[in-house]
Amino acid sequence: MKYVVDKKTKEAVPVRVIENLEAVKALIHPLRQKILQLLSDKSMYPLLIAKELRIQEQKVYYHLRVLEKYGFVEKREGEPGAMKFYTTKHVGYCILPRFAKAKTKDAPLLAFRPLPKLLEGFVEDGRIACKVVVGAPFPHGELKRTSKSGYIAGEVTAVLGMYGRSEEKLVYTDIEIENFEENFIIISGLLVNTLQKKFNRYLPIKFDNTGNKIISTISGNEYTEPESGIICKIQNPFNRRKHVLVLAGIESLGTKACVFAFKKYLERIGKGNAYQPEKIAKVVYGIEKKGEIVDVEFLE
Repeated sequence: MKYVVDKKTKEAVPVRVIENLEAVKALIHPLRQKILQLLSDKSMYPLLIAKELRIQEQKVYYHLRVLEKYGFVEKREGEPGAMKFYTTKHVGYCILPRFAKAKTKDAPLLAFRPLPKLLEGFVEDGRIACKVVVGAPFPHGELKRTSKSGYIAGEVTAVLGMYGRSEEKLVYTDIEIENFEENFIIISGLLVNTLQKKFNRYLPIKFDNTGNKIISTISGNEYTEPESGIICKIQNPFNRRKHVLVLAGIESLGTKACVFAFKKYLERIGKGNAYQPEKIAKVVYGIEKKGEIVDVEFLE
């Protein structure tokens, strides 16, 4: 599979390379173009295609056989005795002459994937440039609490891996961090993650001293449901050239909700708070089913 890349949007479209000129002739026939347009939306039976295009069914069969011969469409079996329907592969097509040579062999798809606003600073020039910090899995800190959400750090690093690479260690426990002047993605609240407590007072949406209440300095609202959590990105107060992103819930379900939102709604989070869009600060509520988060509601 090869890709055509839009340099402006950095979107990559998979394409099938055509080297056979007869296949090119088959593709550019105007009626076959109409058939492919129909099949690009959904699979169809020849009879339905004929009705849509107002032509004879036999003519549709003829053109489908040509398109099938060169691999532009494929026949699918339905129920026994039922009519066969046709579908198309959802890719583009391009002509690449045999004499064309690659200019580079080092052009990873990552280089063409647009970086979401939320991850700016955490991924730089295709490299992951941050530390993902979880609470230690044993009693620690002033309250001697144990973090149970460390395993979901893998879900965060998987998202980062879609936009950058790293050969170095990415996940740390809070007790390993001695230098606070770096880029951090912090998972879990101040009760179980001492690093989150270090940054909590600088957040526009933060936890109160008990860690059991979320207070928004933006809306003035307060949240106490255990499934609630905060997603906040700020400049690192100890080094203004760096950033801190907090994914933390009142309880573990709230933290899971934040990570779920991070995975599924990167672009929406990057659009900022509902009251002050210039601030990347969200409150989410996890929709739970049998102990797992299946979706989230954005509360602001």
